[in-house]
Amino acid sequence: MAKLIQYMTRASAFDGEWKWQAAGMCYILQLDNRELILIDGGHSADAEELVSFLEEISEGRPNVRVWILTHPHGDHIGALGKIAAEPGLLGRLDIKEVCFDAPEEFTFGEGRNIAGELSVLKRIAECGVKYIRPSSGDTLTFDRARINFLFTYRDGEKLTDPNELSLVFSIEVGNKKIMFTGDAYSRPLDALAQKHADRLPCDICQLAHHALNGGSVPFYSAVGANTVLVPISRSGYEAMKAERYDKINAPARYAISHAKEAVYAFNGHTVIEL
Repeated sequence: MAKLIQYMTRASAFDGEWKWQAAGMCYILQLDNRELILIDGGHSADAEELVSFLEEISEGRPNVRVWILTHPHGDHIGALGKIAAEPGLLGRLDIKEVCFDAPEEFTFGEGRNIAGELSVLKRIAECGVKYIRPSSGDTLTFDRARINFLFTYRDGEKLTDPNELSLVFSIEVGNKKIMFTGDAYSRPLDALAQKHADRLPCDICQLAHHALNGGSVPFYSAVGANTVLVPISRSGYEAMKAERYDKINAPARYAISHAKEAVYAFNGHTVIEL
């Protein structure tokens, strides 16, 4: 049976003083034929433990059919960036394809940029593995798993933050459908809810931007997931409940309150049978 694993990154386990620390994010789909689909992977510090975990669940050399990176932030691309840079780690995996979409450069705020993160993506694309750059409307199919890309940064009318570069896509496995949103803010998700509501219903949904300041009530309403995945740290979860965050956390709280189950990353690696 296929499985979805919400992997607890090192940052997800953080329970110290809240400083708006990103929790990292990593999801693993193990298909019936034991091939793996990975989404993100966490910080560079997660690389060694993640490779070991993949070896453990694969009972040998992991066969990664495709590794999808939602957007160029270190807590999402760092682990694969380190793996791509270190032959000793890369050699322990069989990675068929990597998939991401990012601009050649991106400036935001008062002259800030993500040149460092984009250089990591370039290194990943040049590590000898086939690189897929998806467009909205594209699909990828592997052993009863179908990936449907709904949004890339090229669909955005106005992009003011690297989180808005996030891919939004669903994966159908067996009779289950899972929505992934990366760190998407409300603007692209509101647009999807308005234009493509019929394509959004899913059984499981990853809450955007660690359930902190992202997501969209119309989007989560259209998705209607019974299970929500919350890639958040313990300290982030406590901050999320604070009154001063009521407005920016409203979409995540809506999704959690309307779901039958919320799965939090700080509780450890969680396996969901599909």
